[in-house]
Amino acid sequence: MDIEQLFFRGMWQNTKDTMFMILVKDDDFFIHSINPMLESVVGVSSDQLKGTRVVDFLPNHETQLKRYRACLRENRTIYYEEEGIAPDGTIHYFHTMLVPTEHEGQQYLLGSSRNIDDIKEAENILAHAKEEAESANRAKNLFLANMSHELRTPLNGIVGTASLLRAKSQEPELLEHLDLIERSAAAMERLTADILDLSKIENNRLDIDLAPCNLREPVRDSILLLQQQAEDKQLICNWEIDDNLPEQVLTDAARIRQILTNLLSNAIKFTDNGKVEMAVQYETRSPDSGTVTFTVSDSGIGIPKDKLDNIGVPFYQISPERNRGHEGSGIGLSVCKSLTELMEGRFHIESKNGIGTRASVCLPVSIVDGKTGLDQTPQLNIPQELTILVAEDNPANQIIIKRMVQFLEAKVDLVKNGLEALEAIQAKPYDLILMDINMPEMDGITATQKIRADGYTLPIIALTAAVIEEERRACFDAGMNGFIAKPVRLETLSSAIREALF
Repeated sequence: MDIEQLFFRGMWQNTKDTMFMILVKDDDFFIHSINPMLESVVGVSSDQLKGTRVVDFLPNHETQLKRYRACLRENRTIYYEEEGIAPDGTIHYFHTMLVPTEHEGQQYLLGSSRNIDDIKEAENILAHAKEEAESANRAKNLFLANMSHELRTPLNGIVGTASLLRAKSQEPELLEHLDLIERSAAAMERLTADILDLSKIENNRLDIDLAPCNLREPVRDSILLLQQQAEDKQLICNWEIDDNLPEQVLTDAARIRQILTNLLSNAIKFTDNGKVEMAVQYETRSPDSGTVTFTVSDSGIGIPKDKLDNIGVPFYQISPERNRGHEGSGIGLSVCKSLTELMEGRFHIESKNGIGTRASVCLPVSIVDGKTGLDQTPQLNIPQELTILVAEDNPANQIIIKRMVQFLEAKVDLVKNGLEALEAIQAKPYDLILMDINMPEMDGITATQKIRADGYTLPIIALTAAVIEEERRACFDAGMNGFIAKPVRLETLSSAIREALF
């Protein structure tokens, strides 16, 4: 007996793997022998099984025969996983290697199976943990979406009332109070938007909407939104925009506005004295493309060096003691970083503890031709008298939307669900419907589908506190002509009505 035979015999007798030899004869398969480990598994000796047809021994012989024939046909070693049932009825899992061979003109299949029960158990534990984590993540996302919706509903009453009062009054003290209300509501809007966007980012469901825009608009908007907060703290504010910045570029203006608002808000929040500055620089890469770098710097409390790596982690705050007097949610910079990366840009932050912070966002842009209406003032009038139906179930929102429509010098009727909206348009003609989405009895989507099915073509504009893209698409797929996210502002409502009708 040579060394190879000795090695194989030693393996056959002593290995913890189960081994077997199958004789191939007349396109049938017979057990030739099994090793001691397999004997202990099946509870039968090798001598007792010798010559037994595989089809008479294995309950799942059809699957095994296919593997055996594939191994012979392809004349190569194959690997597969299989289950085995022990005499006590327990199921075990094996990873099997099957080798075709020939001896003295006779074909054989040599098999070796390794027990992988531990691996399968670990896989099951990981799969269960993964499902639990995904379930928790789905619950979190549902909670965030619902919270965003529930916050936007009362915000609609606050913002709408302030919008109406501002349009009707010029009293300085009242306007000052309205400024405070609107700034507080805007802060709440930013927070709800950031929370919802964070959920979308984590699930790869946030889209970037590229369109021509004048970058001076989101820069101006973010400055105007937060300038009063800086003035209240008596901070010096400096803004600088590169003269070479193109008139129009292709980018997502809303996301840039969101990034800049978060950066400026953070800078003002963590600066008690000194200054806050923003610079916008443009660098040409080619005749029709370049990079825009937005830099926001402050002379605030700064960030310790050992904490910088955690900036951008959702809900991370350096310490409760440090943040005392500078309350925040800990998600603003995380959203900024994620949005920048989605726009294929670079986000960088540097800071010195006690000296200040400098955050920069560098974004690639394409230059487009044309002008933008930077100095346009929203029009609050409607060219002709209209009769508008408002379907809204929330009493406070009913009052606000009704008064807004009346301020625009249109007639208005109120209903509190989609079913009543259907009945109303059958009773009298309307020029337009403002349709809430989530209502009792019948929701706005279903009502719109039924209205369109009945042949009505009047414009329908969605009013909703949900701002996810799926709901927006559902509104348009149902046959709506426009979409207004709550809280509704007077100028937004006027613009949407004009766009739908004229």
